[in-house]
Amino acid sequence: MEQEQACKDYQEKMDALSQLLQQEQEPLKNIETLIQELKGIKLAEPKAASIAAGAGSSEAIMRSAIKDAKLAAEKHGVDSAQARLAWETVEEIAASDNSQALAGSLDDECLVEVEEACATLQEVTRLITKAAQ
Repeated sequence: MEQEQACKDYQEKMDALSQLLQQEQEPLKNIETLIQELKGIKLAEPKAASIAAGAGSSEAIMRSAIKDAKLAAEKHGVDSAQARLAWETVEEIAASDNSQALAGSLDDECLVEVEEACATLQEVTRLITKAAQ
């Protein structure tokens, strides 16, 4: 008797869950449509990227600064003002490196995650609807 009631309760909860998930199908489809539209929009490259590209790659600038710092250390001594200044320049270049900022947007990663979440919810809905039948 108790087992029958548990089965009945389980089925009622599965039916309720199935109904809720069915109600969410339209919003999920709208989200997926918007994701696809957002993926299709290509924004202009930030001005900083084009400036950096025109001025030479940050790697080349960094290599040159390191070379200069090594030369200053050899010529004037490791503890010299010239060597310290040259190494500070290397540190400034490293600190101002904005290559990560110009890389793929965090929004792009979020879109992928939302898309995967929608696909997962659809699969859960499909499985629950199938189990409720």
